[in-house]
Amino acid sequence: MSTLIGRLSGTAYDPLGFEFKLEKARSEGSDDEDEDEEYDKGSQDDKAAVEFHLGRFCARRTRVYHEFTHWEYALFKIIRDEVDELHENRQSHGFFRIAYSGGIEPPEDLDDADGICDWLDQRKVIDREWTKIKDMMESARHLELERKRGDDD
Repeated sequence: MSTLIGRLSGTAYDPLGFEFKLEKARSEGSDDEDEDEEYDKGSQDDKAAVEFHLGRFCARRTRVYHEFTHWEYALFKIIRDEVDELHENRQSHGFFRIAYSGGIEPPEDLDDADGICDWLDQRKVIDREWTKIKDMMESARHLELERKRGDDD
């Protein structure tokens, strides 16, 4: 029995480069750069959510599927935000987070991917994201076990 409502909303992005898609803004013939920028940033104005009626099991399955659908984008955003913060702090001679007293500082060359990866690894950023992926896999496994036990609605 469908007792829950699932809503799909948000701004579409290219799964290969994670750039927001601008078809809507361009198809409406917008010449206003501010409007394109707002859409590019992920504005959800004038976006109607698509609704689905779901039972409990389908809702759980949809939630897990949604997490898997967007995990790469979420990982990209976390790493991008860390690297952007490094660039901002380097330009302003600001504070850099390190894992512990005596931990490594970020590399001098911010184009050094291996050095940044080592710095993120020492701060456990990579471990936290790996744990999230393992938790997603575990939740998917539990869905399958529930289905086999007949717990689905």
